[in-house]
Amino acid sequence: MRSLHENTGGDVMRRKNLLLAILIFSLATACAFSAAPLFKTTGLVKPGDMVKYGSYEIIKLGEGIYQIADRGDPKARAGGLIGTDMYMVLGASKALLIDLGNNYIDGFPGDLIPPRANAAEEFLAVVDGLRGKLPLEVAITHAHPDHIGMTRAFQGRKTTIWMPKGEDLESVKTRFEGKIDPSVYTIFDHETKVFDLGGGRVLKPLLVRGHSNGCTAYLLAKDLMIFTGDTLGTGTGRSLRSAANLRLFAEDTKKLVDYLMNNLSPYERRSLKVFTGHSVESKIAGFLSPNHPALDLDWLDWRFIQDQALCAAAVLKGMWTVPDSGLRMMEMIHNQTGQPVNVMLYGIGGIQIPVEVAYEAAGLPLPKK
Repeated sequence: MRSLHENTGGDVMRRKNLLLAILIFSLATACAFSAAPLFKTTGLVKPGDMVKYGSYEIIKLGEGIYQIADRGDPKARAGGLIGTDMYMVLGASKALLIDLGNNYIDGFPGDLIPPRANAAEEFLAVVDGLRGKLPLEVAITHAHPDHIGMTRAFQGRKTTIWMPKGEDLESVKTRFEGKIDPSVYTIFDHETKVFDLGGGRVLKPLLVRGHSNGCTAYLLAKDLMIFTGDTLGTGTGRSLRSAANLRLFAEDTKKLVDYLMNNLSPYERRSLKVFTGHSVESKIAGFLSPNHPALDLDWLDWRFIQDQALCAAAVLKGMWTVPDSGLRMMEMIHNQTGQPVNVMLYGIGGIQIPVEVAYEAAGLPLPKK
C-alpha cells in the first residue's frame, strides 16, 4: 500500500494546475459576459433612423453622423433625469466623439445616478461600432458632470480627449470624488484648434461663455450642422445666474452670430441645424411650462441662434420694460422642481435669469413689492 506521504509533490502540482485552469476559465467567462457585443449600424440607413442599444438610442443624422442619446433616468435629477446627447462624426481619416454623457460607471450621487453593470463595455460597444476602424478622438463641450461622465471608459486606451481652455478642471476632482483625473484631458485653444477628420469634414470650435467659462460649440460647416452642448440652451432658456455670466453670454452669442454671418451664405445659414446637449428640451417650453403645448422638434435652427443673441442684448438694455420691444418677462413653472422660474423671451430665444439679476445687469432699480 502506498504511504500517505508518497507523491505529495505531484499531487500539489496537479492541484495547482487544476486551480490555474479554473482561474483561466473563470476569467474567460467573466470577460465573455462583461464585454458587450459590438453595436452594428445595419438598422441606420437614412437620416432619422433610430435603433436602441442597451440604455442608448442611436440616431442617424446624416452620412457618417450620429446622435448617441441617453434618455436619462426618471428617478434621477438634473442631467441624470433629462439625459445627455453625444454626437459621432466620421471623416475619411478619423472619427470625433462630442461629449461623454453621464457617469454610469461609478454613478453620480449629485444627480442621484446609480452605477450600472457593464456601463463602460456598453458605451464602448456603441462608440466602437460607429467608428469602425477609424482612429478616435473626443471633444468635450464643457466640464460639467453630465458631459464628461464616461471619461473612465477610455482608461488604458490611447484616445485623446480634448477639453476647451477656460474650463474649471479642479471641480472635476471634487465632483467625482477623485474618480476622474483631470490630467487625462488635453487642453485646446479656440483660436488655433480645428478638428480635421479628412474628406472635407472639419469642425471649428467656437467659444460661447455664460454657462461655463470655456463652453464650446462645434461647427461642421460642410454638413451645415452645429453641435452646441449647453452653450445656447435647448429651447427652454439658457440658465444664467449672474450679471457677469449674462454679459459674457451676450458678448459671445453676438460673436457667434457674426462668425456664421461671415462664413456661411444666407442659404447655408437658413439650412443650419442646431443639435444641443439635451434634445429632450428642444420641445420649446416643454418642461418649463407643462400647460404650454410642446413643439415636435429634433433640432433647432439659425433663428434660434439669432434670437438667443438678441435676447441677451435686450436684457442688458432693460428692454422688457419697454412696450412692444419684443422682449417679454414671464414666470414659468419648472416641472422638475415645481418652482417658479423667471424667463426672458425673445422670439424663440430665452434666458432663465433671476429677476434681481436681470435688473442689476440692466442697471435698473429693482421695483418695490
